[in-house]
Amino acid sequence: MKKISWIMQGVMLASALWLSCSEEQPLEVPADPPPMSVVNVEATFDAGANMVRITWDGPDTSTFSFYRIYRTSDTLKTGGADTSELSFISDERRSNISKTKNSYMDVPALANTVYYYTVRTVRVDSSFYPVILLGDTVLETAYDTAIGDLNVNEIDTVKVGSEVSFNINYGDVFTVTDKCTLVVNDPAHKLTHVRFTQYSTRYWKKASGEKIQADVYNPMNPPSNAQLNQLIAEKWITSQGRLESSVIEVEEADFDFSDPHNVGRSFAIASAGTHTFPWTLKKGNGEKKVFAELTYADGSVGTAIVNDGIKIAPYRIKINFRNKMNSADETMRRGEVLAGDIPYTIYKPWVKFSISVFADTTILKDFDYWLVISDSAPNIVEDMPSNIYGWLETKPIQASLTGIGADHDDDKIYEYSIDTSTAEGRRNLAQMKRTGKSPQKDLAFKLTGDEKYNETCVPGSYWGPDPLWWNPNAKQLNSVQEVLDEGPLENYRKVRIMNKSFIYSVGKKEFMIVARFKGKYFNDVRLALSGSKVAQKYGPRSYFDLYQPYIVWWDEKNSDWVNNDCTVVSAFNYALNANSCTDGGQADIDAIDLIIAQKPDSMEWNLNFSNDPGQHDVTADTLSLEALYNLRHYIFPYEIKVRNFFQKNVRWDDINPGQWPSGKYIMGIVTRDEFGNEGFAPVNKEGTAAKLSNPWMVTVQTGK
Repeated sequence: MKKISWIMQGVMLASALWLSCSEEQPLEVPADPPPMSVVNVEATFDAGANMVRITWDGPDTSTFSFYRIYRTSDTLKTGGADTSELSFISDERRSNISKTKNSYMDVPALANTVYYYTVRTVRVDSSFYPVILLGDTVLETAYDTAIGDLNVNEIDTVKVGSEVSFNINYGDVFTVTDKCTLVVNDPAHKLTHVRFTQYSTRYWKKASGEKIQADVYNPMNPPSNAQLNQLIAEKWITSQGRLESSVIEVEEADFDFSDPHNVGRSFAIASAGTHTFPWTLKKGNGEKKVFAELTYADGSVGTAIVNDGIKIAPYRIKINFRNKMNSADETMRRGEVLAGDIPYTIYKPWVKFSISVFADTTILKDFDYWLVISDSAPNIVEDMPSNIYGWLETKPIQASLTGIGADHDDDKIYEYSIDTSTAEGRRNLAQMKRTGKSPQKDLAFKLTGDEKYNETCVPGSYWGPDPLWWNPNAKQLNSVQEVLDEGPLENYRKVRIMNKSFIYSVGKKEFMIVARFKGKYFNDVRLALSGSKVAQKYGPRSYFDLYQPYIVWWDEKNSDWVNNDCTVVSAFNYALNANSCTDGGQADIDAIDLIIAQKPDSMEWNLNFSNDPGQHDVTADTLSLEALYNLRHYIFPYEIKVRNFFQKNVRWDDINPGQWPSGKYIMGIVTRDEFGNEGFAPVNKEGTAAKLSNPWMVTVQTGK
């Protein structure tokens, strides 16, 4: 892909390329000998008419159907003809004219450059595809094919105008390495000197002419609060952190800015033609722009500043989950996907994956990977910067690809675990980072970089080093990230906990793997995300199943039984809703137990029965199963006949407390799924105003 870099007054790069003589052959090649190539092609420019006249000598008209004329201004990087595009034809690069003509007047679509012209013959089977003329021009036929070789010596060059132009790498859109070639075309030797820089001033006060060098305020070295307040006081930015209306963003070359990459930046132009200069581009992400100061010999022309930009070649890095499915070692399962929904997968608290780099030799082998998990919701926020919630990021793991390029092993398995029963899981949860509020993107000085978070991402932080939030009230940047080093168990609890308005109906928590690579030549950050919609990346969702199955009460029958301190005096039956128990992660349910344990008088009991998501049922949140089982207790298991992720009509009959000592009892339902998630079943409170809880407390009055 090429682009054309214009300088002042629409001047375009003088360049050249010739196009193909090799086209697709017809289904039946005519028996007639191919027509001879045209000869004596000449192109001359009439400046007054702004037209190019092409003339040639052709073969016998009986051997072909019409002429096709090619015009192009593309070149190879080396300046020669690009024969790799010989078969490429488009309406913009050709004209079809009558075989009775031997000249053509062309009005170039592009001005002030060098054009390459050539002519060749075309033959069609007129019995099937008649040649229709409109004046001297042949209308498109349903099928045609070029016959006859294109004589390389019959490509003629014509210069249209004689302006000066500048570009990087002959107009390429992308570059693989930081080494490039600056090209100055001076066909009429109008220049005496040229000077280059890749640094520019970005902000300018229109009224006073004051300017600020934007490179001083880069994402990796943000301004201090004192500097920002000075900028506010001097009317560069508003108290909201945006540019003042009197300040505009400009790209004005700063030729005095020191450039550690290029010592020599000024050159004399001693002759007409194309001049090339070696150049090293800046490191980091984003488009690279180079400015050229062109000094003309004619004083009336003066000195012009032109520029061209080039982007780092795109990369592809893909994370492929590699956990087994439907096997004895099953660690994942597909979630139920409705029509139009995003597919998702449920995992145990650990995942396996591989990395594909698609034979890209510009990606360095060493990389880091970690998890991003929502702080309090089941899903990672669709647009993370909106900061409806916060984000937890686990400790990064350092790794290395097994190979770069064609020998890269796509089957190399990497793992990440948050299973605290393993040494690996405890290590990964020994430290985490929590990011709250949205790191600032709207500040005038773009602290998060030109490519959003890719510019500043560091190991273990998708948001960069010490991400900042602009506080307009205090007129300062505040840190929005804290390090959590309270230990694996506490950090796991933070990963697991969700706002109660979600836990009852969801039962799963989304995670995303972030793999952070570096580019070989620019040291640019290259991110791979496993899924979700983050920084405009979208993919299948991946969830950890960290929760036990939840239950649904049968309110009409049991509302009196689940209020705190109800009384039991005789045998009773106990039933859940018809759709009694469901696992939100769609893991099979292994156990549903009704447990009744005698509460010691010394045990505090605090259930507030609040449906407010911000409130918690304190005892239910803090009472461990271990503590429960250490009490005198009774277990009434429900017989699961068919293992599935939901169970219907769960009930217990003829529970007789007649032999129990009178007193306070904790009553609760404990569930367990196939992934080993066990605990008091969360209660699905959606759609009900009843004050229900699990566990709850009863008073047994049996006279014992």
